[in-house]
Amino acid sequence: MEKRDRVSEILRKKDVSGDYGNSLEQIYSRLDSLGDLEVAFLTLKDHDGVNNLLEKEGIWDSYSIMLEGAKYVPVGLVACLESYFRVQVARVIDSHEFYKNRASKLQVKLDLQTAIDLEVNKLTIGEFISHLVKLNNIDDINKTMTTIMEDDFLKNVGIWREKLDYQVDMFNTPPNEKFGYMLASLKRIFEQRNLICHESYFDSEIIEQLMNTKDVVEFIRAVNSFIDSHIASTNKLAEL
Repeated sequence: MEKRDRVSEILRKKDVSGDYGNSLEQIYSRLDSLGDLEVAFLTLKDHDGVNNLLEKEGIWDSYSIMLEGAKYVPVGLVACLESYFRVQVARVIDSHEFYKNRASKLQVKLDLQTAIDLEVNKLTIGEFISHLVKLNNIDDINKTMTTIMEDDFLKNVGIWREKLDYQVDMFNTPPNEKFGYMLASLKRIFEQRNLICHESYFDSEIIEQLMNTKDVVEFIRAVNSFIDSHIASTNKLAEL
């Protein structure tokens, strides 16, 4: 079996996505589009005009068609989450020696030839590690980010989600319960994506169960705040 050329893979990806900032902007733009797609499906699923048009084409079960199309949403959301965390893993590791030392605890091997190729192509160790770490689900993400940052990742993201929660809650739901709902939603997105991409069956018959862009956006907002704060604190401590 031919050995994968990791450096070439990273270079091809950078040709498309660019630097950290540009990559994040592309991810945010895609999330905006997924949010709009959700609105479109929810608006059209029971629209008489759409049903009539499809019936003229011999399609009598328009809802099933809408449901099949809506299955793209969790697939796109997982792609955004994985891409987002690969960018953040690279960004965090490259921001300070503390994170580079922590990253050495990850199960990522770097041979001499790859190290030379990284330097020749002006790629960072963060970009290399982010390309290889497992980010297949929320547990993988939590383990990877906790290892790099040394602090319990999801616990701190939950704290920041509470700080950024400006919505009026008529039911006075406890913050940890709200975050629990968010994590359950995120885990369900990964499960839905796996079923949709790898299985012929899917137990959801309700389009609304596929619409979770809002939770992903709120999660990323809290993650951004935690990571930015952690990097700033680490740099400040290094100056003392």
